[in-house]
Amino acid sequence: MNNEFTIPAYLQPGARILIVAPAGAFSDRDALDKAIRWIQNNGWEAEVHPQTFISEGSLAGNDSLRIQVLNESFARDDIQAVWAVRGGYGSIRIIEDLNFSLLKQNPKWIIGFSDITHFHLKSVEEKIQSIHGLMPVQFGKKIPEQVLNATSATLRGKLPEFKIKRDSMNLHERDTSGIMTGGNAATLLSYITSCRFDFTGKILFLEDVGEHLYSIDRIFRSLNRHGIFSKINALILGQFTDIKQDTPPFPYSIKQIVRQVTETYDLPVFFNFPAGHVQENFPLVMGAKYKILTDDENWNLIPLKQEIHT
Repeated sequence: MNNEFTIPAYLQPGARILIVAPAGAFSDRDALDKAIRWIQNNGWEAEVHPQTFISEGSLAGNDSLRIQVLNESFARDDIQAVWAVRGGYGSIRIIEDLNFSLLKQNPKWIIGFSDITHFHLKSVEEKIQSIHGLMPVQFGKKIPEQVLNATSATLRGKLPEFKIKRDSMNLHERDTSGIMTGGNAATLLSYITSCRFDFTGKILFLEDVGEHLYSIDRIFRSLNRHGIFSKINALILGQFTDIKQDTPPFPYSIKQIVRQVTETYDLPVFFNFPAGHVQENFPLVMGAKYKILTDDENWNLIPLKQEIHT
């Protein structure tokens, strides 16, 4: 079995980044302008596809248009990255009609998070690396300089290391390693209901936004019923934000929910990774191999050196 991932070329000066809207409609031109300036300040070129501001209700144009735009971008050899302007909803409507063989023939980075989790999971299935990270929509608010620097470094091939303070709710902490995968928890659950994604030996990262606590409970219990927690090497929890409260309240916290479904496994579980629907949204390379090292005070997420296979 070929376990080598295609690693797109890292960005050199003059590299071109294409901005598109694969899912939800987008209208924040001020945020986009700031993202373009950030691209230019890094010595790269920005191209905004005309489709970026097209809308059909809540979607960024109809499915056929978005499929056409994505497949054409996959085929282009003059761009080095495809940057999703935002998530929203819509990727699941087109993911099976996208031609990832074109992406393999012309490797380039897919960048984004949230609904773009569909693209990351499909890329891992096709053994192509991608970047879970910032999107232009986030430039509407101030982004920490450390996050911008880490994102620039990742695109240049200098993947950052992370040192995270240990949480008392972490579980079965130990050193381990694996291929990174995951993203938005609800999106991941919807993706795997229609495919046989191989979680064996993976490090699974999950985050979410705007869910009820009982919905989070449902997601994690559904993932458990899929047998995922018996297959992965580690579970990393990012930020779960804007969680909705009910009356009467659901009796368990997110950390308690996660522990309830994982504590029967000999599975390392680590909380508080700084990524998700927050401005402190650090990049992770999906399909890259990481190791986790633990000490008395921290757990450390470290990317392993990789040979580039384009």
